[in-house]
Amino acid sequence: MHSDKKLNLLQLTVIVTGNMMGPGLFLMPSNLAAIGSVAILGWVLTAVGAMILALMFARLGFLYPGNSGLYTFSHQGLGRFAGFQVVYGYWFSIWTGNVAAALAATGYLSYFFPALHDPFHGCLAAIGLIWLLSLFNSSGLRVIGWFQVVTTSCMLAPVLLILGFGWMKADPSRLMEATNVSGGSLFDAITDAASLTLWTFIGLESACNASVVSENPRRNVPIATLLGTGVAAAAYILCTSMVMMLVPNEMLQETSAPLSLAAKTLFGDLAGSLVSGCAFIACIGSLNGWIMMQGLVARMAAGDHLFPRIFARVNRHQAPVFGLFIAAILMSGMLFLTLSPTLNSQFQTMALLCVFGTLLTYVYSVASALVILRRSSFETEYRRGLYLLAFMALIYCFWAALGAGKEVLYYGAVAMLFSAVLYGWTQQQELAVQEGIEPPPDNNPDSASKDDMSGSRMMGDAGGYQ
Repeated sequence: MHSDKKLNLLQLTVIVTGNMMGPGLFLMPSNLAAIGSVAILGWVLTAVGAMILALMFARLGFLYPGNSGLYTFSHQGLGRFAGFQVVYGYWFSIWTGNVAAALAATGYLSYFFPALHDPFHGCLAAIGLIWLLSLFNSSGLRVIGWFQVVTTSCMLAPVLLILGFGWMKADPSRLMEATNVSGGSLFDAITDAASLTLWTFIGLESACNASVVSENPRRNVPIATLLGTGVAAAAYILCTSMVMMLVPNEMLQETSAPLSLAAKTLFGDLAGSLVSGCAFIACIGSLNGWIMMQGLVARMAAGDHLFPRIFARVNRHQAPVFGLFIAAILMSGMLFLTLSPTLNSQFQTMALLCVFGTLLTYVYSVASALVILRRSSFETEYRRGLYLLAFMALIYCFWAALGAGKEVLYYGAVAMLFSAVLYGWTQQQELAVQEGIEPPPDNNPDSASKDDMSGSRMMGDAGGYQ
């Protein structure tokens, strides 16, 4: 491939930033308001931890050019079951994150329909959005692509409005008055904020995944990782800080449409309505794209004999319809299971569950790095630097996991225990085929090809959730 067809530093940076920008911004200010303005420090520490993880993955990417996904790292370092756990954790984090995105969309829809503030009604609305978009994703990728073009254009409009004009009525004293309203210690408040805000940084491995098509990857991939993460962090932190300076803390905690309330403070009801409309469309667009991704990830896993074969079956539009509908059932059940007194608290639970699944993939990948580095031909000093990065990354991952809370750790532990059952079920299916007890998968278009859906590319092109 000629250099003029490869990604330059600017393009790589845009990819990293774009994969981190998502619906997390639209509801996060309300959740962080329940902690206080000290949550901004937690966000800064999360950005540092995200950069450490991303640099670790970027360096490992040089060992496996073309197959630099987290699945590859874990499989090569710790074996097939570890690779399965990474894929399962990634898939789990996608569909739980999709539940959080559906709740964020419902929050902004409640600006127009106040009845959705009721937890049960809001839950039903979120389930309706999930099933509507799951059906939409079964109609074919071409229609989905056009839909994404329309919805993505609404993502930055509310952010630019708040950042561009918020200084007109911003009151910095509000940050000082509500430094820590969580009721706990300052350390606990920062830890809680760091765990929650990690959801917005999922996608930090994007430059690593694109290293094979990058110009001068040894130089550009780490730089793009740092720049992209820094830009995304700056956008999130500045916008959240501005919202906290525009809206009193008590009001911010109670609203499920914080950016709309900030816009209303600046320009009145019409601006609030416009921002709500843009935010709803942006959340729907992100949710739609990641519902598609959860189906594709499960299809790829089934193609590499990591998930049951039903996830590889497609309809006449080549959409993994069974995988889409199984995930929709799981998301609907999770919404009822985590029904909370407020939409904001339920959103927080689902965002933290998404973080838990993501941390699982990161811990396996970083632990695998210890094995991979021992086998590598890196110079001693360079290897020591990577060992230090791995050590710091593991400390950060466990710290973030502890901040998720007992309820999230409980649900996450049950989900991870079930992964062993799913793996055993899948492997017995494959053994039954080998022994001739069950017929092999057919080779028509309704089956996923292992060559087309290689697990080694499992997470190489997928970017991140937020």
